[in-house]
Amino acid sequence: MKLVTLTLALAAALTLSGCSDLVSLNPVVTEGQAITDANLAGTWKSDGELYIIEPGKAGYTITNTDGKGTSIKFTGTLFKAGDAELLDLVPQDAAFLQLPVHAVLRIWMTGNQLQFVFLDTKWLRQLATEQLGAVPYNDGSVVTSPSEALGAFYGKFGADPKAYEGDVKVLTRL
Repeated sequence: MKLVTLTLALAAALTLSGCSDLVSLNPVVTEGQAITDANLAGTWKSDGELYIIEPGKAGYTITNTDGKGTSIKFTGTLFKAGDAELLDLVPQDAAFLQLPVHAVLRIWMTGNQLQFVFLDTKWLRQLATEQLGAVPYNDGSVVTSPSEALGAFYGKFGADPKAYEGDVKVLTRL
């Protein structure tokens, strides 16, 4: 029964995460690792989408609204890996049979621009499989390790340029 439950949970996590190929069932950041950056809060825009980032009790509330008026809310917890800032992102609204999985973004802020990219390369997924026991599923992986292990993993590998690839999303402050 436990295997069936875990299999269904992993399938749901990967199928419904949508944005990242490396997700976790547990938070990536512990309270002791969380940081804040006053420059992150604000309203940002890119390609007809709005991102409203508001500081909260345990990180940030992030609302992404597309050009059609559809909104998705996330909770983001900021932490450091060397000099890099990373964001543990999890959706606030999980529908029936959906799991709120955590994905990690690398972010850069320069002037009035905020850039981000998901940390989910094949290289990083392989390391997660070897070091955290991540479970491969289709083209992605799900990690079930505790937060302390996840924080140490991303602290060690999150700033490495091999951890991300592809297009970096660029937002402009309004």
